Amino acid sequence: MSTPRRKKVNVSLDNGVPKHSDLEDGRLTGGHPAGIIWDVSSLPLLQDIEAALFDLDGTLVETNIDFTLMKRRTLELAARHGADPGALAGLDILSIIEETAATMPSGRAGEFRRRAWDTLEEMEMESLARARVMDGCEELLRELQRRGIRTGIVTRNCRRAAAILVDMLPLKVDVWLAREDVSRTKPDPAHIRAALDALRVEAQRALMVGDHPMDVRAGREAGCRTVGLLGGREPGYFDEAGPDAVFPDLRSLCDALLGVDR
Repeated sequence: MSTPRRKKVNVSLDNGVPKHSDLEDGRLTGGHPAGIIWDVSSLPLLQDIEAALFDLDGTLVETNIDFTLMKRRTLELAARHGADPGALAGLDILSIIEETAATMPSGRAGEFRRRAWDTLEEMEMESLARARVMDGCEELLRELQRRGIRTGIVTRNCRRAAAILVDMLPLKVDVWLAREDVSRTKPDPAHIRAALDALRVEAQRALMVGDHPMDVRAGREAGCRTVGLLGGREPGYFDEAGPDAVFPDLRSLCDALLGVDR
């Protein structure tokens, strides 16, 4: 069976009113009051899909980690180990750690990584007190599993924190991989492929959902269909990453995919 042609749909907020638009021809296909179910039946996100992968924090759960503070602390640690923080400022947090370690002899690099991982893990564990499951999570996971679609999580969180967050979910997923479980994390597609290998599902039969452009880039490079969740950000947040669809949040994705008769 052939893979469906990709067709982007964007669901955004216009003065508090959700709208979705067909990005292939620029035609606005609907504008509806908050809470209504959007008809995206023309978007075959689940057609021929055998697995749905999700980011964790910001997608299925919310912890409100202060990533700005986390990045600042990581840059400060890198600077104390001789790195130029200005040259690293444009990188994501895990890349800052790896780029800094790459300039060191193996012994010092190992020590730096341990201190950096400890810093991140401490902040991730502290955030668990504020953690909550996203609205729509239970319905979406339940319906995916009812349809026989396998589910997985691909997260850059540490395994210790991720295990607690995964246990908070209302349903079990088939596989989840934290940063310690792979040699290369998102945005490297190897992270996605490792989860798909565990599920024994080909990338073209998988959907990747996340709230960050790196989720989308990793999914696309792996060969998956992709969905971006804005989570209160500007509608153009995912423009460069190029997902197949963009929704305000998990609830709107759930409603759009499952419809009123679920």
